[in-house]
Amino acid sequence: MTARRPATASRRARDLAAIHVSAKKLQMDRGTYEAMLMRVSGVRSSADLNAAGRAKVLAELQRLGAGRDPKRGRPANAGNEPMIRKIEALLAELKAPWAYADKIAQQMFGIAFVAWLRKPEQLRAVIAALDARRKKLEQLESKP
Repeated sequence: MTARRPATASRRARDLAAIHVSAKKLQMDRGTYEAMLMRVSGVRSSADLNAAGRAKVLAELQRLGAGRDPKRGRPANAGNEPMIRKIEALLAELKAPWAYADKIAQQMFGIAFVAWLRKPEQLRAVIAALDARRKKLEQLESKP
C-alpha cells in the first residue's frame, strides 16, 4: 500500500498549478506576475503563499479573466491594437467585464462586440463612454 499525501499538500499542489495555468492563460510575463503576487498577497513567489493567499491570488486571476469562456470576454486582438488595450485598461479600472464594453458597442453602433469595431472613431467613442463612466464613479465616490 502506498502512503497518501495529506489533503493539504494535494490542495496546495492543485492551487499552485491553477495559479500558473491562469497566469499563462493571461500571458503574464514574470515581472507582471510577481507584481500581481506582491499586490494581492505580499509575496514574490507562489511557493510562499499560504491557503488564504492562494485563494486571493486565484480570485484575482479569475477577476482578470483567466476563467472566462474563450469565445466571450477579452478580444483576440486586444494585444496588438492600442485602442483596444485602452478599453481593456478602462474596464479594469471600472472592474467591469468585457461584456460591458460589448454592450456599449451594441448600443452605439449596432455591432455586437468591441472586437468587431473597425473604425478608429468607433473605438474612440467607446473609450469616451468608458472614461465618462469612470469620471462619474469617481465623483460619486468623492462625495461625502
